Amino acid sequence: MRNFALFRGVGFCAVLISWYVSFYYNVIIGWTIYFMVSSMTSELPWVRCGNEWNTEHCWGGHNDTFNITHLPNNRTSPALEFFDRGVLELHLSKGFDDLGAPKWQLVLCVFSVFVILYFALFKGVKSSGKLRVLLNVPTNHENFLLILQIISPNAELSHVWHKNHVDFTNYANEDGTPYLFTRNDYYYKKDVSAGLYAKAEGYGKIWH
Repeated sequence: MRNFALFRGVGFCAVLISWYVSFYYNVIIGWTIYFMVSSMTSELPWVRCGNEWNTEHCWGGHNDTFNITHLPNNRTSPALEFFDRGVLELHLSKGFDDLGAPKWQLVLCVFSVFVILYFALFKGVKSSGKLRVLLNVPTNHENFLLILQIISPNAELSHVWHKNHVDFTNYANEDGTPYLFTRNDYYYKKDVSAGLYAKAEGYGKIWH
């Protein structure tokens, strides 16, 4: 980086973005743990109405015999009410300035996420690399099939281009304004290179 002063802050920005993403991404993983624990029952709590968090507008549709693809007017699904009212308890808030007290179940789930990350990373990138080998078996299998497709005589490079190319024309509304998830798509593609930065910094013996 000393030879390219213009890119001196790229590594710092990558760490800053990863630090920012880790806050809300770990919360999403905490929600996943909450859903996983809640699913350890004879019947999933977000399948039917009649729970303490459900309203009179909850409609599960289990007693109807006709086919329908949309909820009736002023009706909400039990899954939506479970997340909004049972997990996040949005009905208890008056607005963004009234967040309320932290829910101890969610705090415990998010704390468990940080504990898992600590034991996965406390020895540096070497221990995280061993963990990624186990967790990325489906991804590695997909990459292996992709390599076989590339080296095969009948390989279609158009599939490889489509898999690694972002067509920004698909991320726009009818009026031409881009969708919000275009930024998220950039962040998650950028995270691949950010991981390479962290790995290089962990093994490097020279200050770049």
